Order: sequence, then structure tokens, then C-alpha cells
Amino acid sequence: QREVAKAEVVFTACLAEEPFPLHEMLTLKPGSLLRLNATASGPVILSCGAVAAFEGTLARSGDHLALTLREATG
Repeated sequence: QREVAKAEVVFTACLAEEPFPLHEMLTLKPGSLLRLNATASGPVILSCGAVAAFEGTLARSGDHLALTLREATG
């Protein structure tokens, strides 16, 4: 059990999932702006692999973005 408790996992925070035409994706370059159908106060889904684990909202911790967890989803 100690080895399992020490294992590291990777979380992904998803702000939005947007359909995007392939021809537009091919024109992206550094500096391109992608407008998302999301707001700064909207939900953010925190997942581990394909499993949604939590829902939260964006927050700030000093100079860093952070996530305030609201509820477990997985």
C-alpha cells in the first residue's frame, strides 16, 4: 500500500472542448488566439486519464493559476 500511496498521477484541467475545423487548425502558429466558449468563472473539469475526478473553478494563488475544487465527479 505504501508504494501505491507514493505513486504519482497526472491530472488534466479542461477549460473547454471545442470543435475546430482542421483547415483552421493547420493555420495556427505561435501568437494565434483561440477563443473558447468558456468563461473565467465557468466549470473546469479535473481528470486523471479518461476519468473525470473533480469539477472546480479557476482561482489564483500568487502569480499562479489554481483550481478550487467544488465537487467530486468520478
